[in-house]
Amino acid sequence: MRLPKKYITKQGFTLIELLIIVTIVGILAGLLLPALGRAKSRSNRASCLNNLRQIGIANVLYADEDSRGSFSPRIRLDNDVLSGSVHWLYPHYVRETDAFVCPATKNYIRDKKTVNPFTGESEVVDLIYKASYAKHRWHGTSYIYYAFMGKGSVPYTKVPHYGKLERIENYKRKTLRNVASHRHHNDAFDLRGQVAGPANIWLFLDNNSCPVVVGSGGKLEIGFKGGSYDQYPSSEDNHGEAGSNVAFADGHVEWIKRADYIYRYELSEDEGRIDVAVYSDGRGGLTGGFSGHD
Repeated sequence: MRLPKKYITKQGFTLIELLIIVTIVGILAGLLLPALGRAKSRSNRASCLNNLRQIGIANVLYADEDSRGSFSPRIRLDNDVLSGSVHWLYPHYVRETDAFVCPATKNYIRDKKTVNPFTGESEVVDLIYKASYAKHRWHGTSYIYYAFMGKGSVPYTKVPHYGKLERIENYKRKTLRNVASHRHHNDAFDLRGQVAGPANIWLFLDNNSCPVVVGSGGKLEIGFKGGSYDQYPSSEDNHGEAGSNVAFADGHVEWIKRADYIYRYELSEDEGRIDVAVYSDGRGGLTGGFSGHD
């Protein structure tokens, strides 16, 4: 017995209906994914800010206990073995190694230890070196430290370093006293003579020196290419081109937008920096002065 057509239910969808559904789902996904990406980015940025808040407060506590009020024991401007080390904060002031890893990166810190040739002490090796490549799995810290300021403002500074006095040419090592009193020496942005104060002096910040890493013939090539800049927010850095989180000498933390970055950098570091230069090989650098910061 055949049922009348009016009792027969329609099975499945027609091809046109399926295409319409797929199109609608695609449109919704296209609208939602960027929003989800932005939400994740904001979440990572907030978590990173909390890391730097913890580190920044620890750094002020360290300076309070240092005999000369120095914010760090650094004596070198270039990338030596101690340049990326944060062992002067860990574990006495910052107890967890995770605080030194930005959640927006693929960086990580292992338990492996080594003897630091500067201190002779056993230290976590990944807290001695910074992780150079934020977007690729790389061991080391995600943050860098600005220990010096005032390029050209003094002939040299003598500071104690593991039992002897070391001479730092051309820069001041940041201390509780000089971050409060330092008058701008260079005239970039008409800042000469101005006192920036602790609320404008940078200490820790997101690594802003991450080069582009690309695959070629099964190998990784590393270099500054395209939109990659040194000492300036760029695509390969912790938070990309948007900007950077910074911990200041008064203990507060702040998000610095890319548009404000060069001015805020110069206000803090006093190096005569006025712009970003891009060389013929695509490598980003600074015009008006360069400190050799990590």
